[in-house]
Amino acid sequence: AAKIKGYDDVIFLDESNEELRESSSSNVFFVTGDGILVTPNLSGEILKGVTRDSILVIGEELKEQGIIKGIEERPVSRDELDNMAEAFSCGTGVTMNGIEVIDDEDISYPFDISDKGMGKISRQIYNKFNAILAGEEMENPRYKSWIGIVG
Repeated sequence: AAKIKGYDDVIFLDESNEELRESSSSNVFFVTGDGILVTPNLSGEILKGVTRDSILVIGEELKEQGIIKGIEERPVSRDELDNMAEAFSCGTGVTMNGIEVIDDEDISYPFDISDKGMGKISRQIYNKFNAILAGEEMENPRYKSWIGIVG
């Protein structure tokens, strides 16, 4: 039904229809207006993914650099969407995709996608993730074990 209405994906909710969980094929992240990276906590309904875990590690570096104020793995309620500045989905197949808008019944929640389809913080996470995959961070002790050279 969502595809017929022109949507790219859906975000599943918890059994009470109040807390966001994940999209149909990806984990979801948000960046609050005051710079906190937020993702729904692993509640048994959300798949623990390598890409999700990788973004949390990258987030720690951004926090140490003062780019973000913090990281929270916690329930995310529908009522909080007003306070979110950025949103993106992530997963092995998609890496990261910026979310332009979430429509919830008759309310639209737009997000920053001003940096090539993502928000500014989302773009920094994406760029770091891809630099790691390209082998550009192999000397960084935080990411050194993430990839190996195959001969």
